[in-house]
This record gives sequence, structure tokens and C-alpha cells, in this order.
Amino acid sequence: MLALALSSAVMGMYWTWLLVPLGLCSSESFSIVVPPVPVLGSLGGSIILPCSLSPVLNAKSYEVLWYRPQKIHTPLLTYINQAVQENLRNVRASLAGELEKGNASLRLENISLADEGIYICRVEKTDEWYDEANVTLQVKIQGSAPVLSVVDVGEGQLNVSCHSHGWSPEPSLIWRGRDGQSLKHLSKNKFIKGSGGLVNVSSWLLVSSSVSEWLSCSVGFADSDPGWKECRMLPHTCTDVWKGAFITTLSLLLLCIIAVGVYCVLHQKGLIGFKRKSPDYKYDKNESSSEVTQPLMQQNKPPAEDTPLQSVLTETESQISSPVGNSKLKEKTPHSVVPPPVTVLIDVVDHGSAAVDQQERSPQTVQQPQTPTEWDEMKKFKVKITIDPEETPQFFRVSHEGKGVNCPKPRENHEDEKLKIFCLCKETFSSGKHYWKVNVCRTPKEKLSWFVGVASAEAERLHRIPLTPQNGFWVLCYEKERGVYIRDSPIPSPLSDVSDKLTTVGVFLDCDQHTVSFYDVHKKSLIYTFTNVNLKTSLYPLISPGIRDNKRVHICVD
Repeated sequence: MLALALSSAVMGMYWTWLLVPLGLCSSESFSIVVPPVPVLGSLGGSIILPCSLSPVLNAKSYEVLWYRPQKIHTPLLTYINQAVQENLRNVRASLAGELEKGNASLRLENISLADEGIYICRVEKTDEWYDEANVTLQVKIQGSAPVLSVVDVGEGQLNVSCHSHGWSPEPSLIWRGRDGQSLKHLSKNKFIKGSGGLVNVSSWLLVSSSVSEWLSCSVGFADSDPGWKECRMLPHTCTDVWKGAFITTLSLLLLCIIAVGVYCVLHQKGLIGFKRKSPDYKYDKNESSSEVTQPLMQQNKPPAEDTPLQSVLTETESQISSPVGNSKLKEKTPHSVVPPPVTVLIDVVDHGSAAVDQQERSPQTVQQPQTPTEWDEMKKFKVKITIDPEETPQFFRVSHEGKGVNCPKPRENHEDEKLKIFCLCKETFSSGKHYWKVNVCRTPKEKLSWFVGVASAEAERLHRIPLTPQNGFWVLCYEKERGVYIRDSPIPSPLSDVSDKLTTVGVFLDCDQHTVSFYDVHKKSLIYTFTNVNLKTSLYPLISPGIRDNKRVHICVD
């Protein structure tokens, strides 16, 4: 009986010790919750990789580790002893959540294609419990706007094609008619991976050649994504207009050729043309040809030997201008036979006509360059701006009382620079019109790079990211290899028609119209205009000499 009691006591103690740890574990254990689908991040932007605890626990005293597969010894971020370890932290990574609420999410800045892939979130309660899970990051790159083209394939059918390139990941392509209905069932789509792993998409659609309503081709990501790009066209109308324009142009060209040919033939035969006459000479249509030509023949007779040459010239001029002069010249009959001084008469007449021509043509041929009214109006809004030292990278040197800046120690591998490479000015603008000039180089093609434009107050000011409108930048850029270009998307768009002699850029900011325009100051010509300037916050003038050479750029003060 005693043995049975002892046995029962021992079993009770065994189960007690077994269940106590399990109870503790169940109260302190947790699991990691991450998204089941890839997280999409825009190229050059920032993204949050979600990671949270379930149930919600205060993880401030826990350890958090973010790393890539096979790289646990070189983590992106390490949180231990209630602090992020600076020596083990990537400058682009930071904790984005509140650990007190069990949120251990990671923020990653300045995303590049190399950041695409798997990330591991590991949360550990020291010596007791840990869990980890994988988060997949997919870098989102918006490609080019779709381009539509039409080919007549005969039998009343048109092949309408849509092409766009440079997407990541694979986008969606949708055809729609005028009333918005989808034409996907009529189209054939093709996706091809190009250079750098980016996707090119093409699609074809057969429609009747008599269609008179527009078609649209849209390319983008999820339906909720605002970055869809669309192109519309009228296949039937566009084709007919092109044919009509071609026929009309060809007809006008043929008519011009015929008219020019007829004019040349008539001009050679002397049937058309203009003969300059003295205003005092009146021609009588009833005069016979002999009466008209006889005075001219007598003009060519030589003067008397004792007659001064000057008097002959004087009388000759008076004869040309008046019929009375003709009778006087007839009375002076020469006493010797000398070849008629035709040259004298021709010289007198030619010089007279040349003088008249010069007097009539001078207002048309001697013209001064005209300054456009818009140019004068724009200069009325000129403002003074000064570079802000607090918004200038440490590797730049500001000079000339805040008007000039350069990079004393150029970077050979400038694309590896992780920090921003531009300056902001002290002045900010949120309304009205403003104009300033920046001298980007002293002589054409002197510099290897420069940047001029505006930036929003919310734009990234620490790390280097693409200077695109999506990131809060509206900038005109120059690289020696690319020339002048803009970045309305992550992919640069060269401006091939910009003069090679560009040295000074004028910047005109119209806050009321939400535009910023760039001008070649010396040519007084427009270079490019951004029409999507976001004015939710103030805008700062942006200036950069680049980091590839030590040449200075400066703000013009004249």
C-alpha cells in the first residue's frame, strides 16, 4: 500500500515538472508572420519588408537579425541589447516598426536591381525561443510608354501592334475600345526578357479597316497601381489621314515644280521680268520701235574731242532721265570715229540701279536678332538664390559667397557613390513664377557632369537615388558620354537636339502652371519642360557640379 502511494507521488511530480516547462513555452513562444507574396519596390525608392510576431509581444528586449541567405555573418541589420549595432548595419537599412508592438519590419532605401531576392527575418528571445521567415523583394521598374503602329494586311483587316520595353517584373497589357470594354480575347501577347533581366512586351490585335473608334493599349502592374502607361489611336482615321496628306503633299510638290519650270522658260524668252526705268521717263505705247531705240543708239556715240568727260557723263545721265536730254545729245555730233563707249553707259546705269536696290532691300537684308517677348517676360521674374552649406555634401566646396560649388577631389568610380551628389539652395518656392541662371561650364564640353533643377522638400537628402519626378526631383542632367538628358523614369532620356555649345542654363519655375523649363541662355531657346511638378510642398533650387571633375559651376548674378 505504501509502495503504491509512493509510486503515485512520484508520477505526480513527474507530470508536474513536465507540464510546467510546456506551459512556460506556450506562454512565451511566438511565430514570425511575413507576406506570402513578393513585396514590390520601385527602383531607386524605399521599401518596407514586413515582419511581425504572433501573438503580439513586446520584442524590445529580444534580438532581431535581418540577413540574406548564406550571409548570416554579414547581416544587413543587427538589433541586440536594445540597440542597433552600427558596425554591423547597412547604411540603407533601418528598423521600420515598433518593437514594443511586436513589429520588426525592415526599411530598405535606394533600391537597386541587386537588392532583388530573399531576405530572412530572425527574432530570438535569448536562450529560450526564436523563429525566422523569408520575405521576397521584387524590384519594380516601369518601362517605356507603349507605342502603337498599324499595318494593312488586306481583306479589310488592320494589324494594330503595341510595343513597350524595360519592365520588371512582367507587366500586364490590356487593350480597350472607346467604351472601355476589354479586347483581350482578340489580342496575342508576347513577353521577352531583354538585357539586364528587364521584360519587353508586344501585343497584336486584328481589327476591321472600317473601324472609326479609338483603341487604347495600357501597360502596367496591378490594377491598383497608379503607374499605368497608355497610348490611344484611331486606326482607320490615322491611315486615311496619312494617305490624304501624302497625296496632297505630292500634288502640291508637282504643281510647284511645273510652275517653276514655266517661269524659267518665260523668263529666258523675255516674256516676263522687270526692267527698271527712270520715274521721269514716260513710255508711249504708240511709239514705233525705231523711235524708241534711236535715242539709245545715239547715246553710244563718242563725245567731241574737246568735250570734258564729266560733262559727257552729266549729259548722259540727263538724257536717261528726260526726253529733252535726247535732243540735246543729238546736236553734239562727233567729229571722229571712236568705238562707242558702251561701258560708260552701262556703268552709269548699273551703279544707279545698284543704289536703288540697296535702298529698297536694306530693311529686309540687314536685320538684328529679335528677342522673343516671352524671353523678356520670363526675365522679369529673376530671383537671387544662394547655395545652402547645410544642404551641401562634405566632399563639395562652396565658394564665391554661396554662388559657386565644385568637387575638389573627383571620384573615378562615381557610380559607386552612395551619398547624394547635389546641393540645395536656401530659397524655397511654392507659388508664383521664378527665374535664375546657372553657368555649368566656362567653355563647351569642359565638364564631365553637372545637374540643374528643383527638388521637393520631401525628396531624399542623404542617400543617392535617381533624380526622377517620382522621387521628388525635376532635373536637367549632363554626362559626357550621354550628353544632356532628363530622367522622367529610372531610364535616362537623352535630348539629342541640344546644342554642343551649351554653357549657361536658364531655369524658369512656374508654380501656378506646375511646370519647370530649362533654356539655353545664349541661344534663347527652350531645352525641355517638365509639366508634372508636384507642389504639395515647397521646392528648392538644385545645383550640382557632379563628382567626376573639379570644375566649378556657379549661379549667375547679372
